[in-house]
Amino acid sequence: MQNEINTITMAVLEKIRVRLGVFITVLIGLALLSFVIDANTLQQAIAMFSSKYDVGNMAGKSITYQDYQKRLDYYNGINRVILGDNVLSEPMQTRVREQAWQEYVQEYVMKPQYDKCGLGVSDDEMESLVRGQYISPVLYSDPMFMDETGQFNRDNVLRFIQNINTDRTGQARAYWQYLEQRMYDAQVLEKYISLVGQSMYLNNLQLQLAVDGRNTLSDISYVVMPLNAAADTAVKVAEADMKAYYRKHEKSFAQETSRDIEYVAFHIVPSEQDIELTEEDMNKVYEEFKTATDLKQFVAFNSDKPFEDYFYKKGELPEALDQFAFSATAKDVMPVNKEEYTYTTARIMEVKNLPDSVRVSHILIPFQMYPKEQAVKLADSLLTVLNRGGNFAYLAQQFSADQIANRNEGDLGWVKQGDLRSVKAFEDTCFVVPRNKYFKIESGFGMHVAQVTDRSAAVKKVKLAVLTKIAEPGKATIQELFMQANELASVGMNNYDKFVELCKEKGYIRVPAYNISEADRTVAVFEDARELVRWVYESKNQAVSGTFNLNNNSYFAVAAVTEIRNEGIAPFEQVRDDIEQAVRTEKQAIAYAQRMKEAMPAGTVDAVADKLGLSVQKTTGVSFAGLGMEAKVAGAVAGVAERTLSGPVKGRWGVYVFNVDSRETVAVYTKEDEINQSKRDGRVFNFLPVLEKAAKVEDWRFRYF
Repeated sequence: MQNEINTITMAVLEKIRVRLGVFITVLIGLALLSFVIDANTLQQAIAMFSSKYDVGNMAGKSITYQDYQKRLDYYNGINRVILGDNVLSEPMQTRVREQAWQEYVQEYVMKPQYDKCGLGVSDDEMESLVRGQYISPVLYSDPMFMDETGQFNRDNVLRFIQNINTDRTGQARAYWQYLEQRMYDAQVLEKYISLVGQSMYLNNLQLQLAVDGRNTLSDISYVVMPLNAAADTAVKVAEADMKAYYRKHEKSFAQETSRDIEYVAFHIVPSEQDIELTEEDMNKVYEEFKTATDLKQFVAFNSDKPFEDYFYKKGELPEALDQFAFSATAKDVMPVNKEEYTYTTARIMEVKNLPDSVRVSHILIPFQMYPKEQAVKLADSLLTVLNRGGNFAYLAQQFSADQIANRNEGDLGWVKQGDLRSVKAFEDTCFVVPRNKYFKIESGFGMHVAQVTDRSAAVKKVKLAVLTKIAEPGKATIQELFMQANELASVGMNNYDKFVELCKEKGYIRVPAYNISEADRTVAVFEDARELVRWVYESKNQAVSGTFNLNNNSYFAVAAVTEIRNEGIAPFEQVRDDIEQAVRTEKQAIAYAQRMKEAMPAGTVDAVADKLGLSVQKTTGVSFAGLGMEAKVAGAVAGVAERTLSGPVKGRWGVYVFNVDSRETVAVYTKEDEINQSKRDGRVFNFLPVLEKAAKVEDWRFRYF
C-alpha cells in the first residue's frame, strides 16, 4: 500500500517538473519579447500570465500567493500562541486559511461599504469594549479570560493588559493587537448590520396591507387534486413543449461549476482471520495479565494502546471500563470485553480522592539558562524568600522564563488533569500538595517553584492498567482489497460501461456524490479528498480513476465522473429530465383545473368532492401571510368573499377549489410589530454573498491548498 502511495507521489512530482519547465520557458520567451515589443504590451502579457498563480481576486485586485502566504504565517503564529503548540492540526490549518481569506474580504469587500456609510469605531468605543459595561463578544468568548467555571472574568483581561509590557517575547502584545483588530471588525460589522436593518422602510399603505393581511383570518373548506406527474401516465410531453419551457425559463437554469461522480469504496478493515488471530493473542496475554506485578510495564510491552497515567472519575471512562473501575477491587481482573475490533481488559492500580482542577502559579528556572546545580540552589533561595513573605508576582517577573504565565503574575490559571502532561511530575504534585504551600519540583524544562492557590472539591478517582488488543487489517487483507480496487480501476480505465458491468458482476455498490466544487476538501465519507477532487476536475465525463488511498489508509476508492456542469446556463440536454417533469406537472395541473372547473357548477365544495371522488378538508386561521396553506391558495382566499365557491387555484403541490366558511378580523398584529419584523428581516438578510458578487470575488485557493 505504501508503494502505491509512493507511485502516486512520484507522478505528482513529475507533473510539477513539467509545469515548471513550461514556466521557465515562458519567462525566457517574455524576456526575449521585451526587446521587440513595447513595455505596455509586455506588462499586460505578464499580468495575464502571473494571474494564473494568484489565489484570488476581489474588486479587481489580485491576491498573490506570496501575500496570502504572509497572512497565513501571521495567523499561524497567532494560533500557535493560543494553542501553545507549534504543530497545527489539519482542521486548524483549514480554519487559519479561512481567517486569512476573511481578512481580504474585510479589506476589499466590507471596508468600502463601511466607508460609504461613514462607519468606524472610535478610540473611546474600543476602550469601552474592553473596560465598559458591554464587553466585546470577542473578549467574552476567549478561553484565556475565563475562570475555572468557564465564565468570563474581567479581571483576567485587565491583568493581561497590565502585563503586556513585561512580556519579553512580544507574544502578548501581538495577541492583544490581534484581539483589538477582531474587536474593531466585529463592532463595525454590527453597526453595518444594524444600519441595514434600520433601512428597511415601509410606507403607511404597505404597513396597513401587512397588518390587515395578518389580522384577517379565514376558515375554509376545500378539495385538492394532488400533483404527481410521475404517476400520471396519461400526461404526454412533446419535445417542442420542453424546448419552449426551457426558452421561457432559461435563467432559472443558471448553475455554478460542479461535478457529479459515483465511487466504489473498499473499506480497509480486518478480515475474519485477522480478528481470530487478535482474539487468540488477547486470550494468551490475558492469563499473564492476571498475575503481572508491574502493571505499567506489562501494558507498555503488551497493549496496542499506551499506558495512561491518569486518575478517572466516574463517568469519564467507556461504559464497560467505568462499571468495572467503580465496582471492583484491586484483586479483580476485568473479563475481556469486545467492541467491534477492540478487545479490552483492566486491573485497578490506585484509588484516590482528588480534585478535578487546581489553580497554580509557578516560577520556571530553565536548565537552558542555568546549570542544574545552580537552578536547584536558586529554587531553594526563592522558596526561602517566599516562605518569609516574599511577593510571588514580583519574583516571577524577575526570575521566571515562562513569559505566558508571567502575563498573569506567574498564574497558570485553572489546570485540569492532563493539561500539563508535558511536565507530568509537576502536574502530579499540584494535585496532591496542600493549598497555598510553596514547593519545588523538577521537570524536563527545569526547576519549578510553585504554589496551588485553589482547588475544586475532591472526588473518588481510579487509575487503571488497561490492556488493549486491536484487530488490524493484515498484509494479506490489505493486498486483497487493493487488488480488487486496482482490477476495477484497470477495467474501467478506458471504458465506463465496463466499470459499471464489473460492479454489477462483483456486487460492488456505486455510491453517487453530487455537486462537488473545485474547492471541496471533503467528498462523501472521504474527509481529505483534495487529490480526488483535483482528478475529477482534470477528467472528462465518464472517465474512471485509478485507485485512491483515502482517510489515512482507511479506504481504497475508485471513482467515475458522471456529470460535468460549467458555470452559466445549463445546456438543455443536461436539465432535460427536470424540464420534462416540470412540463408534465404543468400539463397535469391544467387537466386537473379543467376537471375541477367542470365540476364547480354543482355549487358547493361537498358536491364538487362527490363529482371528483375526493374528500373535503378543512383549515382554520388562513391569512394573507400564508399561514395555514400554501401561498397561492392563501392569497386567493384573502381576495374572495365569504361563502363563495372559488377556484381552481394551481398551487405548488396540488390544484384547489375552496369555500370561505367564515372570516374574522382580530387586532393582535400592529404596525409596530410589522416595523420591528421588517428590521429583523433586514438584520438576518445575508448580504455578504450579494456584496461578494458585486465585488466579483474569485477564490482560487484550491489550486494550492
